[in-house]
Amino acid sequence: MTLLSDLKQIIEADGITQYTDEQLEAFILKAKSLINIPGITPHIECDVKKDFEGDVYVTEYYPILNDNSFLLQIGDETITPLLIEYDKGIIFLPSTKKGILRCSYTTQICEEEIDNDILPITVEVVRQAAGKDVSSIKEGEVTVSYKNNTSQSDNTSLDALIRNFRAKYDTMVRWV
Repeated sequence: MTLLSDLKQIIEADGITQYTDEQLEAFILKAKSLINIPGITPHIECDVKKDFEGDVYVTEYYPILNDNSFLLQIGDETITPLLIEYDKGIIFLPSTKKGILRCSYTTQICEEEIDNDILPITVEVVRQAAGKDVSSIKEGEVTVSYKNNTSQSDNTSLDALIRNFRAKYDTMVRWV
């Protein structure tokens, strides 16, 4: 399933059906913009090992994206790997090499994992936009509306979700 289909399934169960796919995509973008953590978007890393010797190299960050940015040099020689395990950042060399290793590659946190973790944030953004964090009681001619969340902040549950997300990925991004 995709982030959009998962989102639709959850909010429809909450009775929120007024939004188009385009509007829901905009909510997803809004939720992603609230996160603001480097490493979630693709970026280029460059590893340098002064005294490399071996036939296998493990990158400092992973997963590695399979794109045109990959470059591996040992000394003045550009190396074409035998095999790259992109998800683990493991590079198998054609033979044992020795020298200064320079490895340039693109890395990013796995998008599926991000989508799974950003889903609750997106659901909360949609619920707030739909007014689902408000309840009303009507007695005769008087209607009283109140927030389901009783804290000082209107966005407490959203703030908590974002803090939890950042706590997880602030640590992860160092390893990505």
